Amino acid sequence: MKRYLHVVISAALIIGAAGMIFFWELYLEDRLNTINVVVAAKSLEKNQQIKEGDVKVCRIRSEQAVDNPIRSVSEVMGKETSQYIAKGNQFVEEMVDRYGLEPNSDQLIYSIPKEWIYSSPGSLRRKDRVYIYAIPDEKRSTDGFSRQGNPQLMSFKSEGGGEGGTSEPILEYIVVAFAKDSANQEVKPAMNSDKRLDATGSISDLELVMTRKQYSLLQQKYLTGFRFNFAYK
Repeated sequence: MKRYLHVVISAALIIGAAGMIFFWELYLEDRLNTINVVVAAKSLEKNQQIKEGDVKVCRIRSEQAVDNPIRSVSEVMGKETSQYIAKGNQFVEEMVDRYGLEPNSDQLIYSIPKEWIYSSPGSLRRKDRVYIYAIPDEKRSTDGFSRQGNPQLMSFKSEGGGEGGTSEPILEYIVVAFAKDSANQEVKPAMNSDKRLDATGSISDLELVMTRKQYSLLQQKYLTGFRFNFAYK
């Protein structure tokens, strides 16, 4: 009887161990070592609104996930992309425009007059983030603005900016609320596409989302003989 009981117990332990291995491999390992991530179901252009069918949830092994992936479709649905996203790419916070054009409590939308603009890309569009460089304005040679009479401009070259402008931006990642032409119309792609190959006009004025401190910096720079070069990526 004891011998029979030992056989039954041994068989039960073997079956139990096999069952645990089977359960681990088919269920637990998949649950413990994988996570849900949101991926692009198709390639998405920059500033494209994310709609149903544009994204999907995939379950992948944890080691294959990017750092801090977005894990729920609800976090991105209805938002706009902040960059081009290729099909199959995992979503992270930087890819989604959660900010939009609504200023924070310490921000306003400021108009940048055309007199302040040294140059800006013709492909610049609403919701782009710009880097702003200060450029000495050689044409403004009136009293108080000439290089000879302005200590800031006289020392500009020695600060590492060179004659052509600052080597580093004075402001970074500033949101463009609107890019407008001389008729106060928003500059858009001429063919209503998402591409930047053409435009409805030339950019004359920019409206930027900034804090008062950031705007005051531009204003001070302009009043001391600089204009501004706008770049984006």
